[in-house]
Amino acid sequence: MKFLMSICQRLIPALIVLLVFSPLISARTHHFRSGSKKKALPVGMEDLFKEMWAISGASYCMRNDIIAWDVGSTTTNYIPITRLVNVQGHQGVSVYDGDGFTRAVIGYDTQTHIAFLVFRGTIPSSPQNLYQDLTAIVSSNYVHAGCDGCKVGSGLKSAYDSIAAQNIIRDFQMIYNAHSTDTNPPPRIVVSGHSLGGAMANFGFIDVCDTLGSVDIFVTFGAPRVGNSYFADWLTASNCAANQKYRVTYNRDLIPHVPFGYFGIFKHAGAEIFYRDNNQAPADNCGQDTNTCSGSLWLTASLIDHGAYMGMSGSNMKCVFSLALFHNFKAKYNRMKNEQYNLKRKSFET
Repeated sequence: MKFLMSICQRLIPALIVLLVFSPLISARTHHFRSGSKKKALPVGMEDLFKEMWAISGASYCMRNDIIAWDVGSTTTNYIPITRLVNVQGHQGVSVYDGDGFTRAVIGYDTQTHIAFLVFRGTIPSSPQNLYQDLTAIVSSNYVHAGCDGCKVGSGLKSAYDSIAAQNIIRDFQMIYNAHSTDTNPPPRIVVSGHSLGGAMANFGFIDVCDTLGSVDIFVTFGAPRVGNSYFADWLTASNCAANQKYRVTYNRDLIPHVPFGYFGIFKHAGAEIFYRDNNQAPADNCGQDTNTCSGSLWLTASLIDHGAYMGMSGSNMKCVFSLALFHNFKAKYNRMKNEQYNLKRKSFET
């Protein structure tokens, strides 16, 4: 394990060069293969995507900054803290950190009447996260009623298990129940995440469905393939969030295309919603893991595009996955380790 993590740390500079500069190798313009007729998004869905992307970006901030909602002007202007309620019923959101450098954010938006569970993606300076990413290509059996023959990436499942152990499903049920009388109908349930967080959101979606009996919308951003065709088709066909399972992709983002097809068994769940250059609407609703839209691009290896969803990126989001995260690796990693250490010490002392 330690050996693999040390390799991950040495690979980071090479990966940065590959992911950032490889789009410059080709000047080929977009060419979209013909496929099934693209469907329009439901009214208001793009606004919901923007809200979930803003919260996904905020999840990359330091824990105390998230609690204070000091997460950048784009997010705070789009979703003021006065709209948010955490699990304890106070203003803000609840933040959960797992042992594997994983994170989930839970809250309720009083304006849009959404109860949300959002998972953070990879922290590039975290050997644990990079190990989870690399072992995504190692498949293991996934056991769930009705999911016969299902296999998933072992690293992705272990990442989810580390955060699920923090009672996130129990607390999400608490916040949903607390606000079920606020509106008629009750709050919409949304499960989301970016990158590795989008992969973990697949398992969170299943657990919320099992616990609450329904999810209204499941949406991921720049998520990798999680499991084999049995898993992907079973999740897509689920009555939970029927016809409301989306995976948003943008331009030449690499991550939605891994694990690559030559690993054989991996397939996406849910309908791809593809945004072209500059996130120009309308987006293309492309169906489940087809060769249309992002799958038709000859070269998809952009790290910049991985952090530029919904037209919201850069320093004004403060913490979204971007080149800024690669600045001063060690300092950021050590700050996060200290946060986790202090949380464990407080838990031990109480």
